[in-house]
Amino acid sequence: MDANLYEILTRLSENEFKTSRDLSKELSISDKTFRNRIKEINEMIEKYGATIISKKHYGYLLEIKNHQLFDKLIEESKEINFPNTTDERKKFILKTLLNEENFVKIDYLSEELYISRNTISNILKKIENDLAIYNLEIERRPNYGVRIVGSELDKRICIINNYSDEINIRKYEQLIKSIVEENIKNGISMSEISFDYFMKYIIVSINRISKNHRILAPYQNEKFSDTLKNITREYINIIENMFSIAFCRKESDAFMLQFVSVLPSDSYIKFAPNFVITNRINNLVLKMLDIINSTLRIDFSDDLDLILSLSKHLVLMDIRMKYDIFIKNPLLDELKREYSLSYTIALTGSIILESYYNKRLPEEEIGLIAIIFALSLEQKNEHKRKKNIILVCESGLRSSNLLKLKCKRNFGDFLGNIYECSVEDIKKFDFEKNNIDYIFTTTHLNMKFTIPILEINLFPRKEDIYRYRKQLEESVSESWLKYFSRELFIPNLDLDKKEDIIKEMCNCAKKNNLTSDNFLESVLKREKMGKTDLENLVAIPHPYEMMSESSFVIVATLKRPILWESRRVQVIFLISIGNEKNKNLEEFYDKISNVFFDENRINYLINNSSYEALLEILH
Repeated sequence: MDANLYEILTRLSENEFKTSRDLSKELSISDKTFRNRIKEINEMIEKYGATIISKKHYGYLLEIKNHQLFDKLIEESKEINFPNTTDERKKFILKTLLNEENFVKIDYLSEELYISRNTISNILKKIENDLAIYNLEIERRPNYGVRIVGSELDKRICIINNYSDEINIRKYEQLIKSIVEENIKNGISMSEISFDYFMKYIIVSINRISKNHRILAPYQNEKFSDTLKNITREYINIIENMFSIAFCRKESDAFMLQFVSVLPSDSYIKFAPNFVITNRINNLVLKMLDIINSTLRIDFSDDLDLILSLSKHLVLMDIRMKYDIFIKNPLLDELKREYSLSYTIALTGSIILESYYNKRLPEEEIGLIAIIFALSLEQKNEHKRKKNIILVCESGLRSSNLLKLKCKRNFGDFLGNIYECSVEDIKKFDFEKNNIDYIFTTTHLNMKFTIPILEINLFPRKEDIYRYRKQLEESVSESWLKYFSRELFIPNLDLDKKEDIIKEMCNCAKKNNLTSDNFLESVLKREKMGKTDLENLVAIPHPYEMMSESSFVIVATLKRPILWESRRVQVIFLISIGNEKNKNLEEFYDKISNVFFDENRINYLINNSSYEALLEILH
């Protein structure tokens, strides 16, 4: 049974009459459409031992004479996947419009989905927003209906990313096998995600060409090697022979673009005459690293491996960005959770790329860049700077030397330089010049220091050694919390505009003597440059440049979510990195990024809007 008819049938009752007016209202369809559907259902269910009784002024009643037969019909009908949710309806309408070159009437969509014209119009607005990233639009014409307009290549990419999961892969097993063999023959090693996208592009192209939906725009701007052209021609020959279709020149050019866009850079280097990283690409990379350093105070400028890896990546990303080719990554959410710091760094660097290409960078591309930064950070962590300490011992030089030997023996893998000092001399010691992380002392010090002090025993027991080692291992685990304070937490802010919220938070910083008068201007300037709204109802505004002596974070929760830029936001972290010497910024960003991408922690703060709740989610 048709899914539309099944929904009407499930709303009928055996015990009481229901009017067509009430039922059609429930289903958001016209009374006339409802009565026509009832006739169809009656004809169908008679052979299953049931009938619909119609009684004037009363409505309709379901009468079942053979429950066994009727139950069989119901069970069979349950297997039909009828689009009931907004997302399912969006998918149905999008698929219908993409498969039609001509206009589709709103009434047709309304009757197919059993929803009102107004509901269809609202869904079309949502679809229109989604289509923008594919350079596609919805054209509306009175008395004709609606249709999607744009290039055929953009339509195919839209299909791949929205409903290619409906493709019956078994039908194309031989094709997949042939493409794999061709990859092996040419020494091409695509990632699983890239190969999946490439195969979907081929299958969608076969179906579109078979229905005479052909690529008409030329794609000849890119200069590819003869080797690459010959390889793609071999793939095209396989497809043409297997499915009896023909690729015109424009189809072949578009196919080559898709092929190159999914190649790993190593394969591209092998087939290209020269893999040239132009000054244009190199400048983009350097600008990315510059804005990351100025915004986050994390400096990658001396990491040659990272610079080369980013440059290689951007050469092929450049092609994807020019032609709006983006490959959905099913592991993106997991990547954000596991490598949240790297994703935050990539997100910051993406401002430069969005400004250059004058379009939003797809999250998938940001995710690929994040992986490159993750590898760099992992290598940095392997060579993490050991901690420099100063030993203060009141028992004289011999005792001090003994303590130094014990420290080397028990904590040598954590320690760098070890300095010795008396209680008197420590007053003159240059902590900043010697980059001291800890003071180890056998006596109580009655002076104020800006670094942690660890009071230790001259003859430590096993449990003492374990405690000291643990403290060194976790030496900065809590230090990043100093950026948050009760005075800088604003609960349940009752504002609806992004600019007003930022102004209120900047005023909070000013009241606490943390910033200059230009702080608000700098934050708003940064907002204009690119997105600061993340998922999970979080936004992270920050100044365009360093604007404060000390680092701090102002946190605000809103009474209700607002549209920030492209996402709804209810929790705002306004981050300002100061001019003081920060030793733990990477850990700060690592910890805070974990909070940004943790939906449960953010929801807890929204539901328990207090400074205490903030501290809970930060730990």
